[in-house]
Amino acid sequence: MKPTDSQNLVETFWQDHLAWSDVADRLKRRLYHWRLAVLCLSIAGALFQTLSASPGLVGGAAWVFAIIGTVCLTLVAVFAKRYLTSKATEYWVRARSVSEGIKSVVFWYASRAAPYGGPDALKTLTDQVRSTLEAAEDMALERAKAQPSADPTPTLPDAQAYITQRLLKQKDGYYRPRAKEMAKAAEHYGNAEFWLAVVAAVLGATATALHTPLAESVGAGSDWLLGHWVAVLTTAGAAIAAHAAAGRFTAQATIFLATAARLDRIHQDWIMANRPESGAPWDEIVRQVEETISAEHRGWMAKVSGTDDPDSGTE
Repeated sequence: MKPTDSQNLVETFWQDHLAWSDVADRLKRRLYHWRLAVLCLSIAGALFQTLSASPGLVGGAAWVFAIIGTVCLTLVAVFAKRYLTSKATEYWVRARSVSEGIKSVVFWYASRAAPYGGPDALKTLTDQVRSTLEAAEDMALERAKAQPSADPTPTLPDAQAYITQRLLKQKDGYYRPRAKEMAKAAEHYGNAEFWLAVVAAVLGATATALHTPLAESVGAGSDWLLGHWVAVLTTAGAAIAAHAAAGRFTAQATIFLATAARLDRIHQDWIMANRPESGAPWDEIVRQVEETISAEHRGWMAKVSGTDDPDSGTE
C-alpha cells in the first residue's frame, strides 16, 4: 500500500473519531438541558402550587397559579419519561466510547509502539477501528447528523510529540481542568441543597414555636402558613439533590484527578528512563498511557451509566 493510501485511511479513521465525538457531545448536552429543565420545572411546580393555596389571593389568581403548577409538574413526568431514559444515557455512553476508542488506537498507531510497530500495524489498526464501530451500528441516524470539528489527524514525528500531544494534553488540558470543574459543580449543588435545608428547618421550627401565619411574622397582610414554604424548600432541595446525583460530579472529579496523577507518574517514569523513543521501554510507556486513559474512560462511564463496574466498559 502506498504511503498516501495509508495516510488517507488513518485520516478516515480520525474523522470517525471526530464525528462520534460530536455525537457524544450533542447527546450529553441534550441530557444536561433536559435534566436542568426538569429541575427548574420541579421547583416552579411546587412554588406555584403553594401560591395557589394562599387564601389571600383574589379573583382567578389562585386558579391560574394552580394551573401553572399542575402544568409544570406534569411536564416533569413527561420530559423525564421521554428524554431522561436509560436508553438516552446508553446512547451517549456508547457514542463517547466509540469516539475515545478510535482516538486511542489512532494515537497508539501514530506512536509506532507495539502492537503498531511492525509491518502489520495498519491492518491491526483497521481491525481495531472496525471492531469499535460495530458497537454503534444501531446509532446510524445520530451519526448521520454529526458535524465533526476540523481537528487535524495527529502526526507524531518522535516520542516527545506523543508525550506532548497525548499524555500532557490529556493530563493538563483535560483531566485536571475537568476535575476542577466537577469539584466546583459538586460544591455548588451541595451548598444549595444544604442552605435550602437550613432555611426549611428554621421556618419549620418557627412555625412550630409560634403557631402563626407568615403574615403575622412579616407583616405582609397574608395568611400563608410557614409550613407551606417548608414544603417548597424541601421539594427544591430534593430536586437539586436528584440533579446532582444524576450528574455524578463527585465521582467524576475523583476519577479525573486520579487519572491525571497516574499520567503524571508515567511522564516522570519516561523522563527517568532517559526518554526512550523505541523498543520495549517505549512500548511499555505508550501501553501504560493508553491503558490508563482507557481505564479512566471505562470507570467514569460505569459511574455515569450506573453500572459501577469498570470492567463492564463500553469500548
